[in-house]
Parts: sequence; structure tokens; C-alpha cells
Amino acid sequence: MRWSWWCRPSTRHAEAIEARNWTYFPPLGRRSNGGGQAFDAGMWGGVPGGYRNTINDNVVLIEMIETLDGLKDADEIAKVPGVTAVFAASGDLGNFSGFRQGTPDYERAINIVHDAAIKAGKRLCGPFAWRDRPDFTCFQGGSETAAIRARRRRRARQPGEHAAQAGSGTLRRAAEALTAAPLRKKPRRPRRTRS
Repeated sequence: MRWSWWCRPSTRHAEAIEARNWTYFPPLGRRSNGGGQAFDAGMWGGVPGGYRNTINDNVVLIEMIETLDGLKDADEIAKVPGVTAVFAASGDLGNFSGFRQGTPDYERAINIVHDAAIKAGKRLCGPFAWRDRPDFTCFQGGSETAAIRARRRRRARQPGEHAAQAGSGTLRRAAEALTAAPLRKKPRRPRRTRS
């Protein structure tokens, strides 16, 4: 089964609980079993054990903290069962707080998110530029265009690499890193063509 992930802005603890409830099926959440494309055999309907029975173990929920209210509730947001990681939304946090990146107030705000994630035992995420900051273990990548450019550079350096291996796979790699579990690739179905 492929991983599914949600990255959701949370400004309050109640919103984090709501995001968890809509992400997970019972008993952890309140997600409806009302069908939809995920249950289709062309999507995840044919996974061993069934989609409904396995998705709670294969979903990554990242809560973004980007407002002063979010900072106030950061400890409670990070403690919500089912939350995999807490994301310090660098640009929006500066935008909504009025603190410029690099100023002492801004750094204090980032430290609130940092401390909340660490205390709750959750992963700490941020922009890729923060890859050298202590305790940050997952990162927001660049634009899709930047990922395509990077893939082309990789392929140029590794001419024998199979095209599927050269694909960006950013989401898959992020989910693997967050959960430290290998993923099984789902075989691709042949595309139907209209005559």
C-alpha cells in the first residue's frame, strides 16, 4: 500500500483534533467509510488486508503551526494522538505574527514549535533551508519545477538509472523518513486507450 499524507495548517488545538478525526478511521478518528476513490481496486481497494483496515497504519499527519494562536496551543497540537509531525510554517508564521525571519522574536516563535514537537516525541519539520538546524528531520521541498530540474540533473549524472528510480518520489521518501518503514511499490495498471 502506498502512503497517504496530510499536511494541514492548525491555528488551534481543536483544529488539530478535527484534522486527526477526518484523517483516521475509528477508533483513532471519525473518518467516514462512505466509499470513494480510495476503495476502488484501481487505487488502494485491492491492498492486502483492505484499505479500511490498513490505512490508519499508513497515513502521515503533519500539523503546520503558522499563527500566534497556533504557537499558544503548540504543546497541545503536538500531543494530539495520530499527529506524526509538527511543521514550523516559516513564511506564514512570520506573516501572521509580524516577526521577520532571523529576529529574536521570530526565533523564539520557532523554538516554541521546536520544543512542542520534541516534548511530544513527534517529528519536527520545516523548510529545506533549515536542514542543518538541530532536531529538524523532515522538510518542505522546493517547487515542482525545481524537483523536475533536480531529477534531470540526477539522471544526467546516472545514465544507467531506470526512469522509475529517477522519479522525484519526494512524497514517498518523506513518508518513509517519517515512519522509518520501507514502502512497497504498487504495480502500475496499464493505461486504457480509447479507440
